[in-house]
Parts: sequence; structure tokens; C-alpha cells
Amino acid sequence: MPVKLDKTSEPSSGGWDKEVVEILRQLTEPSPDLQLFVTETGKDTSGRPIVKMIDNEGGDIVDYLSQSLRESRKEESTALTEVQGTRPRSYFLPSLPEKKGGKFFFEQAEFVKLPIGEEINVLVVHIENPAEFYVIPQDDLLGRELEENEAKINDFCINNEGTAHDPEVAEIVLAKFEGLWYRALTIAEAAPKTSSYNLQFLDYGNYAVTSSKDIRRMEDQFMYLPFVACFLTLNEFEGRDPTAQETMEFKKRLQLNSPVKVKVLEFECARYTVDIPSLGF
Repeated sequence: MPVKLDKTSEPSSGGWDKEVVEILRQLTEPSPDLQLFVTETGKDTSGRPIVKMIDNEGGDIVDYLSQSLRESRKEESTALTEVQGTRPRSYFLPSLPEKKGGKFFFEQAEFVKLPIGEEINVLVVHIENPAEFYVIPQDDLLGRELEENEAKINDFCINNEGTAHDPEVAEIVLAKFEGLWYRALTIAEAAPKTSSYNLQFLDYGNYAVTSSKDIRRMEDQFMYLPFVACFLTLNEFEGRDPTAQETMEFKKRLQLNSPVKVKVLEFECARYTVDIPSLGF
């Protein structure tokens, strides 16, 4: 009988990754020390049963599979970096950030890091003002892995009926924005007893007020990729608030979704101070 494994996405048109197939093959080989149990957790949109596979010690096979893949890719990434002196083969973390009370919070969140003292190409994804704007490093690998993570998030949220979630302040959640699901940070309750929350979408930097019906608890599998939006302040505005006129002029010169070269000067309190000579600001 066809079933869908819980906490997984559909395979691509080319089939499952060879690493996934090999690990599953090893898991399903007959062994006197291993027994696998299957329990139904619900049904997907096509009516297939969604099942959880656990071993005789109560471990979730999907969690084991994810960890095995992370360890495998970490070893390959380390070898590649040592031999070629290049960037990692994957940005995915080898292990999960720490949880508190079964939830993820901003204090433990991991972000992509920018190199201090270097000039790098970035993509501008959100602008509040010259003292607060957000970029993503221009890197094809990072872009692909972000796209992969978000595809899995949306597949999960669409195919697994979840319950509305009222998050705690600083809790990291899954939230819907303009019809799609993303990773987000809970900043505050929008208004008392409204079940609406001020969120920031940590892979893009933008803010929104979102109802609890469009918020879900974060799942472990979506936290292996560090958050990719980096918080920047233009050097000229370090320690002071920009005026409305300066903000308007800044937004004219630095276009959204446009590439730009920045020089990273320093990093402090989750924020990078940068210089952008091409702006002439």
C-alpha cells in the first residue's frame, strides 16, 4: 500500500537522493538487532496515509536519516575545504541549534556569516532605512539550499494539517506570508487577546502582523539551514537615526532585489556595519 513518510517532502523528478536511498536500504535490511514499527499519523491531500517509522528503541527513522546525511555532508565539506580552500559544499548545519522547552528561540539561532574586512557581493532583500537593511550573500549554492528548504517547508505545511499556534516572544516559528510559508521570529503580540503577532521573516528581513491560524511550531528538519538574511547598517549612520529624507534618498539609490558590493567593517549585536562606496551616500 502506498504511504508517505512523515516529515519528508516528495522526491524530485529524478527520484530520491542516492545518499537517502542508500541509508534507507541499510535500515531496511534484515537485522536481528533492529525492528521497525510503522504508525499512521494522518493523511496527505491525495488520501495516502502519512506514517511515522520508529525503531525498537523509540527513535524516529527520519530524524536518524537527517542526522546521517548531515554527518556525511559535513565530512565531504571538510575534505573539500582542506583540499581546495573553497567555501563549504553545503551550508546546512551538522547538528540542530539548541532547543528550550521543545521550542527554538532567537538566542540560539544560527545565521550565515559575512567576512569582516572584505568586500562581497550581496542581494538587497529588505530596506527599513540606512541604519537597518537586509541582504543575502550572492552565492548560487546558498540560493539553491534556501530554495530547497523553503520548498520542503511549504510541502510540509500544505500536506500536514497543523493547529494554530500562539508563540512566545522570541520563539522561531513557521508562518504564512502572501500565501507561502517561511521561517519567522516572534517579536511581540500585536495587541492583547487578538491571537495576532508581530513577526520578522528571518530569511528576508521583512516584518508582518500574522494571525495564529497562519503560524505553526517550528519543525526540527527546517532548522539545519542557518538564517540567510544579514542585518546591515551603513557606516555613516552608526549611532544615529536617519531622517525621513535620508531614508527616502537611500531607498532610491539602493534598489530592492538588486545586487551590490559592500565592504564589511565590523559585527556587533547581530548587526554588520558596512560601507557601500558605489552609493555615494
